[in-house]
Amino acid sequence: MDQMNIAQRMVDFYKMSFDHTLIVMMVLGDQSTRILSTVLDQAAQRPDQNRKPMKDWVQVSRTGMGIFKKAPDDSFTNLAYSCGTPAFQKAGPPPIPVRTR
Repeated sequence: MDQMNIAQRMVDFYKMSFDHTLIVMMVLGDQSTRILSTVLDQAAQRPDQNRKPMKDWVQVSRTGMGIFKKAPDDSFTNLAYSCGTPAFQKAGPPPIPVRTR
């Protein structure tokens, strides 16, 4: 095997392991969201003003997970391009992400 093939296999392995770890984290997050929803639905004594921050927290965590997944995906794409993957050589380098606040 040549060095580029070995490097590409390593990148694929790390990306696959990251994706599977992220899936487990998302499943745990969804499960905790369902538990929180069940608790909030069954707690009739809680006023709506106390429920809203919890529901907002769930929405923010889902959005954050999407942003978190995008950054490593872009990095793996850049790394695969650097390793000289044939699919990326034809398409050209990926765009450089611009961070905004």
